[in-house]
Amino acid sequence: MPLSHEKSSRQHSSQELIHWPATTGRWGLAPGQPDDLVFVTRTGRVVEPRNVNTMLDRVVRHAKIDRSRVHDLRHTCATLLLLDGATIRDVMDQLGHASVTTTGNIYGHVLDEAKQKMAERMNRLAEGD
Repeated sequence: MPLSHEKSSRQHSSQELIHWPATTGRWGLAPGQPDDLVFVTRTGRVVEPRNVNTMLDRVVRHAKIDRSRVHDLRHTCATLLLLDGATIRDVMDQLGHASVTTTGNIYGHVLDEAKQKMAERMNRLAEGD
């Protein structure tokens, strides 16, 4: 099962992946499927999709933070990218959205916050701080 399934008419895409700690599993290649990135266990077996949340729950519990879902991580990733200056098109591509409009509708509030931060930066620069 490919890791990245897009919500558009495009087939599949591969994304750069962040390595999780060894206690949660690791990223790897499915045996016999060198192009399909998936979660794998320490022993190299494919992790069933329903178990990804179980792994995340374990990490969250260990970190003593509020429960999160994989989808929350996706949303956080997009939000942080936008706040760090990524373009809406960059985030659209990363998330696999079919259009900039979809991404803009979901993350418009973040863009507003990013614009406010940019204005504050410009004010600081203009004031010489």
